[in-house]
Amino acid sequence: MALVLAACGGPVEQGDEGDWEGPSETAPLTPVEPMRAQAQATTAGGASRWLQSMKGVGKEFMAGVGLDSEGNAVVALNVAEGAPSDSLTDGEGALASYLPDTFVVSKYGASGERLWSLHLPGFAEALTVDSQSRVLIAGRNPAGVDYGGGPLPAGRFILKLDRDGGFLWASGLEALGVSSGFVIQRMDADRWGNVAVAGTLPDLVLRDVPALLKLGPDGDFLWLHVDNREGRGRSVAADNEGNFYLTGFHFVRVRSDLHFLPYLLRLDAAGNTVWERTLDTDYGNASGVAVHGNRVLMTGDFLKPLTFKGQRYTAKGSWSDAYVAAFDRDGNERWVRVLGFSGLDVSMDYDDGAVVVGRYEDGDDLGTGPMAGVPGVQSNLFVVKLDRVDGALRWVRGFAMNHPAGTDVSGDRYFVSSHATTGMCAVAGSRIAAADLGMGMMPSPMGGRRDAFLEGFDP
Repeated sequence: MALVLAACGGPVEQGDEGDWEGPSETAPLTPVEPMRAQAQATTAGGASRWLQSMKGVGKEFMAGVGLDSEGNAVVALNVAEGAPSDSLTDGEGALASYLPDTFVVSKYGASGERLWSLHLPGFAEALTVDSQSRVLIAGRNPAGVDYGGGPLPAGRFILKLDRDGGFLWASGLEALGVSSGFVIQRMDADRWGNVAVAGTLPDLVLRDVPALLKLGPDGDFLWLHVDNREGRGRSVAADNEGNFYLTGFHFVRVRSDLHFLPYLLRLDAAGNTVWERTLDTDYGNASGVAVHGNRVLMTGDFLKPLTFKGQRYTAKGSWSDAYVAAFDRDGNERWVRVLGFSGLDVSMDYDDGAVVVGRYEDGDDLGTGPMAGVPGVQSNLFVVKLDRVDGALRWVRGFAMNHPAGTDVSGDRYFVSSHATTGMCAVAGSRIAAADLGMGMMPSPMGGRRDAFLEGFDP
């Protein structure tokens, strides 16, 4: 591994829905008839508390969700492909208009009521909420912008708001000495307000390399960790001692084959590598990471067999299986759980709970027997709560989700955030068809595109 201050190379191409998701990217999509299946609760717990649907004629999708100290949920939502005269709405009315290259930051109370919202220029790529309930958004703006602290040039930016949505500071990455080609995936803040941004930097020789940027509470540059191997940085989590855990995958060429190796890297507060672990599979992906106490959890999916603690697991689905792998903070393997089709995000609370959001196929066993979903697709959504210590199942929710034939939903992003003390969680994402997420059937998105949603769950 290498610790450097800058990377070179041209921009990385990325669609509005995030970059490559791993094996799911090329999963077969099967035409199916619409199915109006009811949401399933297969064990006690995890009941739906409230649901906000952000809908309009365009394509709406989330960039992140975070719960503040009071259990309020903050989301960043991108708005695309509508006319300026059209409106994006939630359950409380108009939220934004369809202006080109804009995003919305909204805060919802513990019962799902909207507290405030902002409509801002640019494109959001990641969001987190720090320990003081301040909101941090990372993204890009194509034409330059002023969020309140003076003009920023076109390129990537970091924006910090107070708990009421008031401007605190904004910085352009190039002004910090970081390439504007940094493709941002996730971010997290430590207990002192430092923020880490995970993603992928362009490299003239290797093309793409994982990277982690750390800024101070006031936006000052602290360090930039750049990998010296080809791959992607996908997610980051901070522990209570100021260490950061970066996950993603490396590309490794073995003769004529290209292997995808999921990794977990621990960096100390100064950016030094403490340890790295690579999952034992030739073809896998890592999408999310969370840490609490003496457990570090990563989630993703694998196509080729996975070996963990000496036990071999083979994907049983039509393409891949999801995994949740647990390590202690010294990097020792503790347990793994295999479920569904792909793991997309994970969060933890102080009551030893770990919530995982991901996709499953009809008939997949998520821990309580076969789960019904829309047959022939991989877009059915699960929310599972495990015990972080040993991986024991606490509850499972399954939501049948269809998509039109020939539509690739592998780049759609889903996020989960848990409240530390109450254990309640919020899940954010988008849907492309009629679905029942536990609060009644929602119709197909207007215009056949995507509607975003934010849902709160009991602990």
